Amino acid sequence: MSLVHSLGVLLIVQKFLTIPNFSEKSRVKSSTVVLRMTPIFLIILSSSADPLILAIFSSKEVTVGHLVGMLEIFIHRVSIILIFIIGIKNNRKHLTVILTVVSFEQKIMEECQIEKNFSKKCCCSLPNLEFFFIVIFNFGLSIIFFAAYSENFTFYEILTQYLHIILTASNDLFILYLGHILGELKRLLSVVKRTSKLKEINDFLITTNFLKLFNLVNEALGSLMLVTYFQHIISCSLGAYYIFWIGSTTKISGINIYFLFGSIIWTSRDAIYMIFLSNMGNSLKYQMDEYLSFQNRVENVLASNEYRKKDGYKNQSNHKLWIHHLERGIVACGSLKINNSGIFSIITFVTTVIVVLIQFKNIEDNTT
Repeated sequence: MSLVHSLGVLLIVQKFLTIPNFSEKSRVKSSTVVLRMTPIFLIILSSSADPLILAIFSSKEVTVGHLVGMLEIFIHRVSIILIFIIGIKNNRKHLTVILTVVSFEQKIMEECQIEKNFSKKCCCSLPNLEFFFIVIFNFGLSIIFFAAYSENFTFYEILTQYLHIILTASNDLFILYLGHILGELKRLLSVVKRTSKLKEINDFLITTNFLKLFNLVNEALGSLMLVTYFQHIISCSLGAYYIFWIGSTTKISGINIYFLFGSIIWTSRDAIYMIFLSNMGNSLKYQMDEYLSFQNRVENVLASNEYRKKDGYKNQSNHKLWIHHLERGIVACGSLKINNSGIFSIITFVTTVIVVLIQFKNIEDNTT
């Protein structure tokens, strides 16, 4: 499958968020772009001036529990606004990534003689299944919640909660979108490895073009990865606090049982997304390093006089030097490497947030 087909519904969602002017076949009309951007404009407008959140943050009697809940809502809204702004700013680069990957896939098919089913559509692909699961899960859980406790909420609070569900689902779909782009690069690399014949000079051009994709992805999507990564880290920290807070109470009953169960799912979901994106970046870099090491070993074996006479061989030394100075992993904003090396730092951050919030909770309990 090509990148466009393998991303499935996740790419369609991005047409309403970061790339409203994208079309695989033809140029998008201005009226279509405006229509695509209308929903996100309405969501941002309603998210930017929510009197319920402003009232909570401005209140002098707000509890730590309410503050954590409002922070969770607030961080999702800030995240989607930043994703939209950065996405529009990097729109051209984002489109370049998609078109370059598609072009590279076509080149691989032609030069390496990949079977035609490489670009075959699949309506039951993993991204499509993930999309439907996230939508059904988020809205299904909220329906159960409101059916049980609807008398405790006003109509406006219910609308606010459903807006939060839409934003949560959008953020979840976005990090999955980024992860599957890395997954497509990983799959392309496996195709290059399987079809590589190192006696052919054009294989070095294929490797060079593939490595350039890393720079394109980092430049176009690095800032977006940083936003969604930190959003899920903070959200995971807030959910973990609820687990410790509610779980440490002597009596857990009524609505607290639901919140405890929901907090466990909330925290686990964010942790899974972070692990998913980190593993994709880590696996991609590991396979790239492994492939280049293998290529270097074979080059040394093939250093015969006949091979040296080929025109492309003279440029291989420069090619190796260029590779050593090129970033071979996924880096967000030029500093945060998307791999498993940062897991310990994430755990430390989450633990610190939990400890700080628990201390505030203890101070609150002692003063009441």
